[in-house]
Amino acid sequence: MKLLKKGVRLRVIVPDLSEYMGVRTGVMKFNFDMLSRVSYFVVSRADVIVAITAQVLSVFQGGLKKVVIEGIAHERYVSAGDADSRKKYFLYSGTLGRRYGIRNFIDFFLGGGIENFDLLICGDDRKYFEAMASTHPRVKFLEQLNLSVVLNFQRNAKSLTNPRNNELVFTRYSFPSKIIEYMLSGTHMLMYELDGIPDEYYEFCFLIPLGSDRLSTKLLEVSKLSDDELLAKGYSAKRFIVEKMPGVQVHKLLEEIKGDRYV
Repeated sequence: MKLLKKGVRLRVIVPDLSEYMGVRTGVMKFNFDMLSRVSYFVVSRADVIVAITAQVLSVFQGGLKKVVIEGIAHERYVSAGDADSRKKYFLYSGTLGRRYGIRNFIDFFLGGGIENFDLLICGDDRKYFEAMASTHPRVKFLEQLNLSVVLNFQRNAKSLTNPRNNELVFTRYSFPSKIIEYMLSGTHMLMYELDGIPDEYYEFCFLIPLGSDRLSTKLLEVSKLSDDELLAKGYSAKRFIVEKMPGVQVHKLLEEIKGDRYV
């Protein structure tokens, strides 16, 4: 289009870098390597690039305008009501691949001396998690659920978890969408510090310290906090994310597109 029509401006949204979107081998890896090369060729000739982390933008060189937008909160998340109390379960909802850390989280949960709590898991990987649930009664595998059902589980949980850690390279190029979804639930979140997440988010969650046994310690600590303490943390997270989205996020892009002409 830019070659055929003078004055056309190209703005590209880059939610992920193709080479980090999954673990692939053989023919699939070759195909995605080719796709990655084509993608870089096209994006590097854009006028404005929008990405979910500053690290993604750093791989593109030249005089491109660059905007970071971590995500957008859908209105149906914002309008969802808040629970007045919390039930005694930790919840993980999302992708269940090994690199996302949920298998390690289960091990630390079971071995952390946490009493009277369950761990609920929603996702799309049946075999391993059904086996864990059948062996350990406190682990509940809920399979892949309708979004409205998942949101209800989030609003009633004692704690939500994002067990992805910072060890793999792909984490610096990603901002987990569940961070926004979790914060909008009004339930506090337990997570590791990740390169792709801006520092301003960490004030509104409980961070898991680095170290082999720190996750168990943090889980036990959070399990002993009062509902008032947990509700305060969760509600502050919701206020933060509602004020940030979607207007503030879209405004950043419009400023780059229109500059001083944008009102």
